[in-house]
Amino acid sequence: MPTYDLTENDDSFAASNGDDLIRGLGGNDMIDARFGNDTVRGGAGDDTIYGRDQDDLIYGDAGNDSLIGGLGTDTMFGGDGNDLLAGSQGDDEIHAGNGDDLVFLGVLEGSDRIFMDAGNDILDGAAADSAFYAEGGTGDDELRSGHGDDTLDGGADEDWALFTSGMESYTLTLQRGDLSITDRSAGGTGTDTLRSIENLEFATGGEDTPNEVFDLGTFGGMANLSADQVESFVEFYIAYFNRAPDAVGLNFWGTAFANGTSLAEMASLFIDQDETRATYPASMSNADFATTVYNNVLGRVADQDGYDFWVGVLDDGSVGRDQFIREILAGVRADPPQGASAAFIAQQRADEDYLEAKVDIGAYFAIHKGLSDVSDASAAMALFDGSAASLNRAVDAIDDYHQDALSEDGGFLLPLIGVLDDPFSG
Repeated sequence: MPTYDLTENDDSFAASNGDDLIRGLGGNDMIDARFGNDTVRGGAGDDTIYGRDQDDLIYGDAGNDSLIGGLGTDTMFGGDGNDLLAGSQGDDEIHAGNGDDLVFLGVLEGSDRIFMDAGNDILDGAAADSAFYAEGGTGDDELRSGHGDDTLDGGADEDWALFTSGMESYTLTLQRGDLSITDRSAGGTGTDTLRSIENLEFATGGEDTPNEVFDLGTFGGMANLSADQVESFVEFYIAYFNRAPDAVGLNFWGTAFANGTSLAEMASLFIDQDETRATYPASMSNADFATTVYNNVLGRVADQDGYDFWVGVLDDGSVGRDQFIREILAGVRADPPQGASAAFIAQQRADEDYLEAKVDIGAYFAIHKGLSDVSDASAAMALFDGSAASLNRAVDAIDDYHQDALSEDGGFLLPLIGVLDDPFSG
């Protein structure tokens, strides 16, 4: 293999059409490897290296280098410095190295493997026609997916995955371990696997409109919770608002719980939000409040003794409205008191069945289908009156909402799999 050692100055060199070894040494060099399976080392300085045809091995070494792979299956190492590395055709392997690097993948790409290594790096794979695998390494990285089922692994620190369509065109599936995101837009870019990504950014298509950001640290932490924990959050939406949860809101609260917010704190925070204040204005009496919550949770008028007790403690301030809701929900699941009558036990079982059906409706809407339209969440729950027929109507309505949402811009879907079984599957 011919070996070419350049100088310590700024050199411009074009290799032969065979398999060459080229060493740039010092200076800001421009090296064209041309044909053959070449090995090129840029050496010190800010070098520009073209791999051209065949399978090349390219090292930028020190300096702010530009490495362009060309045809063939190339392997490129950026080395130290803020480098530009561009793959082209073939199954390339790219190691960006230390520094704040930019990696660009062009059209007609093969199955590339990209390792951004250390630094705050940017990967622009939007033009890539086939799937690639990318690791961000350390640093705050930006990884833009392309056309294909890509894998984006952010690595350590605060990393971003960037997408070319609006948020309403994506389905983000949450689960234990890797996440997946599907572009449903016309000519969509496939289903990508996400690992160690903290933020998602979606293009809005307008210069004057900021891109939409979805913070997985705020909304993506519910997958490791238990089924009972997740169902307890669904119960809050039923008790407070008599509706199914919206998937985005449910995942916010589930993530807050996973990060240390207790159910008691959550109930208190629920009481102090816009939807709660609109549903239960300050002018509403405790009697009306208790009647509404009983109907939301149990679908019936309260027994008089229980009703009188709770209105009394609400009126004298010894129990807050948030604590009252938690106690009503806990009472549905509690064992009947010793010596309870058959009628009492039968009513408690009926109450439990009623709430369980509403929880199933709420979970089907927000968890299994990933829907977030609040009007639809209310409409679906309003169809249920305790009968089997009304339960079927609610499920059918949710299926219709989901089918509409699956259109290319039908809405952001956020299903969660692997935590709750779907009671309506099959």
